[in-house]
This record gives sequence, C-alpha cells and structure tokens, in this order.
Amino acid sequence: MFPLLGNLEQVDASTYDVTLRDNLEYSSEYGSVTASDFVYRIQNVYQADFSAEETGVDSGITNWTAYPDSGTWSSITIEETGDLTFRLTLDDPDPAFPFRPTASALYPAPRALFEGYVNRAEDAVADMSGEALQEQLNSISMELQNDETIPSLEWTGNLGPYDRDSWEQGSRWVATRDDDYYLAAAARGEGGQLENGVDLPRRFEMAPYFDQIDSQVVYVQEERQPFVTPVMWNMRANGFLPAREREVRQGMMMSIDKETFAANVFRGFALPAYTMQPQWSRWYPDEEAVADFQWGDPNNAFSEDGEMARQRIEEGLSKGDYTYEYDGETLINTEFGEPAQLSLIAQAGQPIETTIAEELSRQWSERAGIEFNIQTVRGGAFVQQYAVPSQTDGEVPEGWEGGPFNPGPRDVATPQESWDLSLIYGFNTYPLTPGDSDVFMYEDGSINYYGYVASDDIQEDGLGQNQIRSAYERAAQTADVDERRTELAEAFRLIAREQPFGFLAMEDDTIGYTTSYQGPTKPFSSNYDAVTYFKDDESEGHLRSR
Repeated sequence: MFPLLGNLEQVDASTYDVTLRDNLEYSSEYGSVTASDFVYRIQNVYQADFSAEETGVDSGITNWTAYPDSGTWSSITIEETGDLTFRLTLDDPDPAFPFRPTASALYPAPRALFEGYVNRAEDAVADMSGEALQEQLNSISMELQNDETIPSLEWTGNLGPYDRDSWEQGSRWVATRDDDYYLAAAARGEGGQLENGVDLPRRFEMAPYFDQIDSQVVYVQEERQPFVTPVMWNMRANGFLPAREREVRQGMMMSIDKETFAANVFRGFALPAYTMQPQWSRWYPDEEAVADFQWGDPNNAFSEDGEMARQRIEEGLSKGDYTYEYDGETLINTEFGEPAQLSLIAQAGQPIETTIAEELSRQWSERAGIEFNIQTVRGGAFVQQYAVPSQTDGEVPEGWEGGPFNPGPRDVATPQESWDLSLIYGFNTYPLTPGDSDVFMYEDGSINYYGYVASDDIQEDGLGQNQIRSAYERAAQTADVDERRTELAEAFRLIAREQPFGFLAMEDDTIGYTTSYQGPTKPFSSNYDAVTYFKDDESEGHLRSR
C-alpha cells in the first residue's frame, strides 16, 4: 500500500506516522479518502472489543466483528493527527512493522461501509447484556461478513487504474481504463514522483496505460511461496503421546528421504524444509548453524536403512511410560500386543495430500517399522472436530492466552476426535518478517493446537517461555540487521532440533500467463506491483520461468 497511497515514516522503533496523498477519491457517494477512514475501521472493526462493565459478561466481549487478526491490532494505538495523517504506536519496538502482514491491512475503505454495523452493535450493548447481547452481536457480525458491497469494490473510485466491466470467475476479467486514476500521470510516463516526495518505482512509470485490458490467465510460472508443508503430531492427551519426546520426533523425520520426497511428490517444484524458514530466505541460518542441529546435518541425517531412525525413536520411548516398544524392526503397541498402527489424516478432495500421506506411510513403514491408517477429512471438519480442543478436564493456568485453537494445556484441553498425525494445513514461515512465526513455538501460542511443549533442556522460567521464544523476542527488539540475523538463526537452529512438527518441503507455485502478458519478474512476492502488469498484443512475448 505504501509508498503508493502515501508515506509510512518510522519515527522511532515503535512509532510510525502515515501521510496520505491528497488526490485519493472513493466513488462519488463516499467522497475523499481521509485519515478518519483508517482510524475508524481500526478502532471499531480491528479492535472491536467491549468491556465486562459494558456487556454484563464477566470477561467482556472481544472482537465481535470476528476480524481474524484482532489480537495483533490490540497492541497498537492509532491516533488521527490531521485530515490526511495518522500515527500508529506499538506497545513494543518493531522495526520490521512495515513488512508484517498487519501493515497490509492499512488499505483505504469508506468508514460509511462499517458505520451502520458499528452503530447497531453499540446500541445493542446499551440495551442488552449477557447471552442475549452475545447472540445479537454474533448476528450483526455475520451480516457484516456477508455484506457484498465491500468485496464488490464498486466504491473504489480512482484508487485503481481500471474499472471492472465484467468478471467470469476463474476464466475472464475485463476492465476499462479509469482516466481519474490517482497515478494516471505517472502511468502515462508524465511523472515519476509521488506528491509526498517518494520516488515512484520505475516499473510503474514504464507500465502501459491501455484503454482496455482483456486478459485470460492460466497456471505455468514457478514462484517461491512462504508456506511450509508440515506433518503434525498430536501431542495432546488423546493423540500420539510418544511424540512428546524430541527424540521420537527426530527419529520419525530421520526416516524420510526429503530430497527424493520433494523431487517426486512435488515434481521438482519444491525444496526440502528443515526449519521454520525457507532455504532461500535472507534469514536462513548459515551452513555452520544449520549443521549444528545436535542430531546431524539435516542433509545427512536421513537414515537410509532406518537403523539410526529406529534407535532415536527407541531413545525417546525410554524416557516415558509409553505402550510402544520395538520387536526387531517393527514398532509394537504393547497394550494390544500387535504392530503399531497410527492414524494419518489428509484433506479430502486434495489429491496431493493423499499422495504425500501414502509416500510418508511407505517410508515410515520401511525405515521406522510403523504402519499407518490414512484417513481423509474435510478441512472445516478437521478444524471443528480434530484441531480445536473443545473439551477441557482440569485447570487452565492463570495468564494462559492460547485463544480458541489452544484453550488450555495439552493434558487439560483435547479435541472432540482423537488423531495421531495430520497433513491438513501448511504454515506461513514469514520470510519477510520471520518473528511472526513465534506463535507456533511455545506452549500457550495461539496456533499450538497440536500441544507442543519445549523439551526440558530449553525450558525457561515463565508460562510458555523457552529458548526459542526468547530468541524471537530478542530479534524483535533490535533494529540491527546482523543482531536480528544472529538471534533468528539461533531460533531456527533450536526449531530444527526440536521438530515441533515435521518439516517436509517448501513448495513453489507454478503460475503462467498468456505469452503476451508482461510484468511478473520476482521469484517471491511478485504481485505487489500487479497494477503494472499488462497484455501486449503487439509483442510475441514468451513464457518466463525461474
């Protein structure tokens, strides 16, 4: 959004001033874009909380709009400082804030789109309380989420270079040039600087500004993605309890030939994954740090005959009172006196996940002596029945902040259905802002539905505190790039050693365009300047691949 819409200036490590351009307009019904639009939406949608005193609910009502990233915005103060200016103040220093997913939510939208819902919510709080109020707010929230005016983009005025004429979802999009586009002069090559003094990237100055775009997009060009494909261990009380031991998790991953796995399952469009960062990231540890995973260089830790993998699993099993032991090369469930058979859940309707499950099952059978029963479950059903711990039996510690996906410790909160391993969802590794992945790595982290608790030798004092979390925290508190890289390298080294979930691969997207489609050039995050892409009918063009 910035510097195109205006200027985002860092005042200090926790304060940012935003100055908007003065020629941003919505459609005539909504008028000019102002700072008030941003401030109102953040305070009333992103930070939509009501206190216990206001609602008659003991804990108050948080995030009634169901905005998915409300937890992050709760620690940010926004202040309108002028018609076109506002200030963001963070609770903690964060020099990487402009690159975080949170900052991408700073897009313009008329406050009038939200005012009716917010006013109704405030009236409900004034007139109702308790359960009746909660039901009313849920109803208003659903109406807001289903409001078709917002995603229609009919209110966008001069904020984009083209106005949509027609859209056949999945196949065809036709748009006509908007002569009032706020960057029209620059797009015509008449100027290369924004009014706030920021130089416009040359790609925008060079982009043709056609009377009409008629483009059909197909899928072919390789582009790096930030998502890791993991295998999850259920370490909660109704899961695969031996996975609570680091050595068991390590042994399981030592059984997988990741190089062959990435090449075969993803047809070469993937790299093996070893930690919570892709190998191409600027934050990826150097070779010396990566090699020091305490269980071998990840490229050499693969146990071809499975002997080292089984030994590592046995080492973990010896640490607890588990109903599993090896008989030769086969893992036995001693409770039933039979070979162990674990569940492995893949997403229904996703052939690639079934293929992954079958390949993992084959390799674990051959090298770890463990058999698997592959099950397919719809994504929504997995969340409701397998991921979200909906049952509690015991006391939740004071100060626990795990949220709906982690409402309590692994021996207290369990999901409705038991499961052992799953492949349902990938995780963002945040290569631009790697500190955002900390929520996966501590006991009361908001994404920790799988029940990970750090091994004893990296535990620290305090609820959920461990050496991984501390390294993330130190990285977030320094603006020095080298210091951040050192701290993040330590976090990634510990994560690779811990294997809180099994790191499998980092898959690339394969995206293609008609041969005359000009624009995408970057191997990662190439669509930030998508308004400069165009179809050149006079050029033979070519398919670009990386």
